[in-house]
Amino acid sequence: MTNTMRLRTPRCPVCGKSEVIEVRTDSFAAWQNGALIQDAFPDLSPATREQIKTGYHEDCWAQVFPDEETGQAKPKPRAKKPKPAPDGTVVVPAELAGVFPAPSEPTA
Repeated sequence: MTNTMRLRTPRCPVCGKSEVIEVRTDSFAAWQNGALIQDAFPDLSPATREQIKTGYHEDCWAQVFPDEETGQAKPKPRAKKPKPAPDGTVVVPAELAGVFPAPSEPTA
């Protein structure tokens, strides 16, 4: 059985939202110990690794850095929105990271 953990991404520089992504603990430890993110998380998409590293969602990245040929953001297919746990936490499977923004956190 593989151990996993919930990892909160940095806040996206474009939309200001953060997400929780489930990752393998051994992969996270390798990254924290200096492994390149693509080597530590080979099973994650480049977009998910970017979100873990910088916080940029795939859609937000496309807004800042549009397609070089068309000059427009690339549309993404829509998937089913994850449901929150009883405590309100939304755990986004790694393959859906960046598809749905994290819920807004309450302000104090």
